Amino acid sequence: MTTQRAQELLDASMELTLRPQKDDRKKLIAFIINEAAARLCTDCGELQNPVDVLCELANEVEAL
Repeated sequence: MTTQRAQELLDASMELTLRPQKDDRKKLIAFIINEAAARLCTDCGELQNPVDVLCELANEVEAL
């Protein structure tokens, strides 16, 4: 699951990175923040620290 969620995030951002257009960097940053927030809502259990979940997801994406 962990690698899959990182791959899904990477795949979802592909459209903004293949052919960069004006303002795509801003769109990409906004996209990542929104996706991270959505992941926190679905992936973060009651006992998990949200910051730890974000760091874990960032590490997974970097390791791809």
